Amino acid sequence: MLKVKVYADRMSQPSRAVLIFCKVNGIEFDEIKVEISKRQQLSPEFAAINPFKKLPAIVDGRFKQFESHAILIYLASAFPGIADHWLVLSPFHLFNHNNFLMTPQICEIQTQPYSPADSTTVSLLFSKLGTSTKGAELRREERENFGEGLK
Repeated sequence: MLKVKVYADRMSQPSRAVLIFCKVNGIEFDEIKVEISKRQQLSPEFAAINPFKKLPAIVDGRFKQFESHAILIYLASAFPGIADHWLVLSPFHLFNHNNFLMTPQICEIQTQPYSPADSTTVSLLFSKLGTSTKGAELRREERENFGEGLK
């Protein structure tokens, strides 16, 4: 079986996450160092692997993946023997997992100066997504209550 090629720069947190995931889970891989400080990710050779010219990226046979969350999901599902806790399968956990992954993009929508009305909008948005802005304690209570509602 061919080893996965992981294109990474250890100065990149998403690259480190993919490398650590592979090591912790015993996935055989070849680390291909791409130095961001030398702008190597902008080369035509790397653009053939990742047209967005960002790290990390992987090549598994003919399959290419180049977004860290998608890479981790792929690795957790494509390799045998990976513990179940790495890949979210239940609808409730999948919903919360996707909320977590998508929240940064939602927060980046804010481009105008902050106004008091924004806090109401953001709280409403997060409440509709099932995510609380009131802290970990409330989120834990929400998870427990959600489980109770399914009984």
